[in-house]
Amino acid sequence: MVRVILVAFAMVFVAATKVSAGQMEDVVYLENGGIVRGTILEQIPDKSLKIKRRDGKEFKYRMRDIVRISREPVLGSRTLSQKKNPMVALGLSFPIVGSGQFYNGEYTKGVAQMGAAIVGLGLVLSAGGDNTDSPDGNLDADNDDWRSIPGYVLLLGGAIWSLVDAPMSANRINRQNQGVSYGHLIELGSDRAIVGIDPVTSRKGLGTLFTLRF
Repeated sequence: MVRVILVAFAMVFVAATKVSAGQMEDVVYLENGGIVRGTILEQIPDKSLKIKRRDGKEFKYRMRDIVRISREPVLGSRTLSQKKNPMVALGLSFPIVGSGQFYNGEYTKGVAQMGAAIVGLGLVLSAGGDNTDSPDGNLDADNDDWRSIPGYVLLLGGAIWSLVDAPMSANRINRQNQGVSYGHLIELGSDRAIVGIDPVTSRKGLGTLFTLRF
């Protein structure tokens, strides 16, 4: 069982690495020190260049104002071209640890969280052992139980990390794209209205605070 889990993790890691490595973009370095990242739409030798940024805006530069042009991995290994929905990121992290980070385009982080959960699950399962060879079936139970402790730490740690980080990262990516945020844990809405969702504590226990901004 543990071997199957480790093989599954290795397959996920390889697939995620390939996807992450495939994220490339054009980078234009300007004479004035500016750097523009996106996709080159048109390039006329010795005359001009047109590039489209990830936010959809297009810019045109004279070739004499350009120092160099290169092809580089997407900055931060994230897919920032589309707005991320924090609730979707959170919801995806519930059934599969790390899937919310994959949705956000943070593949390295998602693999780390998924790997921690898988390794933890493997330790928990192996800690149970097969004690049927002993006379009472429980002779080695006490010796095996300790292995489940780091397993539960990795499993729960990876799951909680994924659940907390997924919506926060989605908001951070949206802030980088749009430059608009009110600092809530989860922000939903449009240009006209924003609903903020935050956890709060009171004498009655843990609750949720909703904030509406127009």
